[in-house]
Amino acid sequence: MKVLVDGSGSMQGDSNEQARDALDWLFHQLETDDEVSMTRFGTYPKQVLPRLQRCTEAYQRRLRSEARNIKADLGGTEMERALEAVIRITAEDEQPVTAASILLITDGEVWNIENIVATVRQSGHRLFALGVGSSPAESLLRELAEVSGGACEMVSPNQSMQQAVARLLERMRHSSAVQCQLTSDSELLYQSPSPREITQGDTLHQWAQIASRPTTAPTLQWTCNGQSQSRQALQLMWDEDSVLPRLCAAQRLLDTTDEIRQKTLALQYQLVTPHTNFILVHQRAEGEKAQDLPLLQQVAQMQAAGVGGNGTVIQDALNVTRAAPSLLAMRCGTDNMSYGTNAGISANNTPTVWRFSRTHSASRVDGMANAGMDDIEIPAFLRKGADGDDMDDILRKARERNEARAQGADSASPPEDDDYWKKQREYTFNNSVIQLTEVLKTLDDPSNPLAVMLQNFNGQAYGNRTFRAALSVTLRSCNTSFMAGFVLHHAKTLGSPAMVWAVLLCWLAEEIGLPLERHAKRLLESELVRLPEPTKAKLLESLEFITTGRKLIMIKS
Repeated sequence: MKVLVDGSGSMQGDSNEQARDALDWLFHQLETDDEVSMTRFGTYPKQVLPRLQRCTEAYQRRLRSEARNIKADLGGTEMERALEAVIRITAEDEQPVTAASILLITDGEVWNIENIVATVRQSGHRLFALGVGSSPAESLLRELAEVSGGACEMVSPNQSMQQAVARLLERMRHSSAVQCQLTSDSELLYQSPSPREITQGDTLHQWAQIASRPTTAPTLQWTCNGQSQSRQALQLMWDEDSVLPRLCAAQRLLDTTDEIRQKTLALQYQLVTPHTNFILVHQRAEGEKAQDLPLLQQVAQMQAAGVGGNGTVIQDALNVTRAAPSLLAMRCGTDNMSYGTNAGISANNTPTVWRFSRTHSASRVDGMANAGMDDIEIPAFLRKGADGDDMDDILRKARERNEARAQGADSASPPEDDDYWKKQREYTFNNSVIQLTEVLKTLDDPSNPLAVMLQNFNGQAYGNRTFRAALSVTLRSCNTSFMAGFVLHHAKTLGSPAMVWAVLLCWLAEEIGLPLERHAKRLLESELVRLPEPTKAKLLESLEFITTGRKLIMIKS
């Protein structure tokens, strides 16, 4: 048995403690006839005991001493290099060992899986994998055990190590040498390699590639424990759907490292490999097509307790439940150092509360701005009153004015002249129309503010899912103050300034001919679908009056 223990940094904490417990129990079960070596690996393999030696009493004491002192201090997880080194380990007489059992103890955080599987399959060694920790790579370890004729055990932090190691040791001790081959009346082009050892209860699959269709069923010949036997298949069945040949070809890919041969087999039998491509095209129906770009979201992840040395599993006296950790507060600075947490539970294992310097009011204003400009057009004094600062005073003055008007008392009216404010609104609107008329005359100029605005809107349409969000960002980056009076006047009819801008941008694209991207057009259509056609027609008529130089219609009181 060649023991290979993961000593990479990911084994820190619970995984390393589990590996110590497994080896300590295993080395107490060894017999004098057993031959054992020990290797640790990380970025590079470290031969702790580099020869297969008989387990004398002194050698067993040395093995147990090395097991108690193993650490996770060897860097990364280069499993392929470590397996190659372990396969090359010889006996005490320096004779190569072609059939041995490898006990691999690891948390399974590895890469370059294809080469690792090929290395184990071609070595003739049987690999027995023991996955420890909270999240071992079970699929990889089981594949390594399957292709080599070994076995795999997964051990959680709460599970007994002795039972898992005992099951693996039992399979190692009761294995027998075996040699299998197929014979047929047709010429054999290739035959799958025979396993070198077998344990009671194992299932073996043997197959061969033939030059032509045989007339009789093939015969399996095998030698086990010095006795040779043979058995002919009961009948010959022919697979017309070519499913079995593809399964066999996929297994044959594991028996060779020749990239050219692997590519040829993959193309011949239509297999997905690192040397071939598989492209699947799904054409959606017109009504099922996405209308905007995918929205990226970051999902916070928490590592399992014990992974990579991050904390440990805490249990009560009954060994059932886990103690509930307290909340962890994190500073949102450059260090992100934690404080105020329970001892023994690290930052990666507990829920996190992030503290921001931004106030609730600031985040609320940002949300209103992203929803569209009509959501933030509340005067500042009203927003202040909504927080309760001067609301009582505002309500009291409003009640006094209403009571005075109901009694017909002119002296209680506001000091402002209503006619004065009407004239101011008319002046603001007319001035805005005059400026808009001048701007529309120079739309061919690349620096024209409306042309620049539409160009910016095209860019913002790719990063925002709603029209109002894209419009809000666009308005903050463009000079559109000359449009204020025009937009506010028509907002009373259309319902919101955002609707006015939507009609204006659509009109610039369809009637004037300014470029409008496909994504921007989708956002506009999603906004304008809620606008009645008669209301939209009134604004378009006003725009036509401006562009043709006709007489402007003044605001009626």
